[in-house]
Amino acid sequence: MLDPTHSVELTMLLASSLLGIVHLLIVAQFSRQQYGLKWVGSARDEPREPMTGVGGRVERAYRNFLETFPYFIAAVAVVTISGEVDRVSAWGAVAYFGGG
Repeated sequence: MLDPTHSVELTMLLASSLLGIVHLLIVAQFSRQQYGLKWVGSARDEPREPMTGVGGRVERAYRNFLETFPYFIAAVAVVTISGEVDRVSAWGAVAYFGGG
């Protein structure tokens, strides 16, 4: 059993959190480029056309990240709190981060 206070899982959780911030910043940049500062600074009550090109792909990747990240948090919490961290959970955490 690995030491849960210094686990790969928690390290990957922190790295994935930082990756989520990077996703957000990149999507914000593409949103500003495609929709302009007026839209970015607005309440965004009106529907908009989907982003196109690379911006659209980046936005979809960010949305995918947002959909899966809560499950990753829960999985890391369960294995860490239960003390069941092992090589399989470590590899799973690394794979999640690598896919992010």
